Amino acid sequence: MAGHGIRAALVAMGVLCPALGWAQAGGEGKPAVLTLEGTRIRQMVACDGRDVSVRGEHVEVLLTGPCGVVRVAGARNVVALAGARALRVAGQHNAAVATGDIGALTIDGRSNAVMAPVRAPDGGVALVELRGIASAARVVLHGPGRIEMRGNSHRVDWSADEGVPEPVVERAGRAHILRHVLPGAAMPAGPRSSAVP
Repeated sequence: MAGHGIRAALVAMGVLCPALGWAQAGGEGKPAVLTLEGTRIRQMVACDGRDVSVRGEHVEVLLTGPCGVVRVAGARNVVALAGARALRVAGQHNAAVATGDIGALTIDGRSNAVMAPVRAPDGGVALVELRGIASAARVVLHGPGRIEMRGNSHRVDWSADEGVPEPVVERAGRAHILRHVLPGAAMPAGPRSSAVP
């Protein structure tokens, strides 16, 4: 049932076709780090606290349950997850959406898009970092946060729970857009629409 909520979020973001079917992976003897690599793969996988690496092109993955560190690299990949200790997206035209907290978020590369709630697991300051060019993030801060924008033409739309202070912001590079938006605002249209054809 968890897959349907995440799948609906991806459809709403415009990065997933409503007709997408999912194949399931997992079972006994699961490796400590799960690697999903290839071209045009569609899979649903239970994280079970493990680290996950998604690499390739046009890989579509639904990660259920809590994850360790999730790494996405390559091009035109789509990852939906319930939550993770950290999410690192690199490459180009990748998209990720999380329905549960991400402890730290790093987006590198070109034209990647992420939508996620962010909260440091230890109650500290959660880092949202964008490097490279023309990536976008829509984050909801559930605790103190720091937003670092390096490179060029990034966009971050952020909101925060009541009582959460404004994030500390550091910018290097040029043409960045940082907006405080109302909770529930849509993902930025530019990079999101180019994330997956």
